[in-house]
Amino acid sequence: MLKPPVDVFVAGKALVDLKEIVVNACIENARSEGSSLTVAERKGGATFFYKYAELNPARVEGDGRSIRVSL
Repeated sequence: MLKPPVDVFVAGKALVDLKEIVVNACIENARSEGSSLTVAERKGGATFFYKYAELNPARVEGDGRSIRVSL
């Protein structure tokens, strides 16, 4: 049985929009803390990933050295 087709441009746009929201939140946090934007962006991205992994455990698998995520 085939899965229905997915418009990758719609999915890609949603991911880009989400990344923009995360980056903007990181920038605001960095400004309020007075820390480096690079460190804040990494920290925010990692936090987002772990929240995603908690909400979707079946889609995240790994062996401790590498992680694979299916969207």
